[in-house]
Amino acid sequence: VWVDRIAGAMLIVLGILLVTDSFTLLAGYLQSLTPQFLRERL
Repeated sequence: VWVDRIAGAMLIVLGILLVTDSFTLLAGYLQSLTPQFLRERL
């Protein structure tokens, strides 16, 4: 039951990020934290 609630909350937060176009900023920030050797393999 608690897993369903957490998954639902994550979907709502993700939807809000996508609607407000903040997801792009978050993705760019997280990409800058990715180590170089992992980026070369992607």
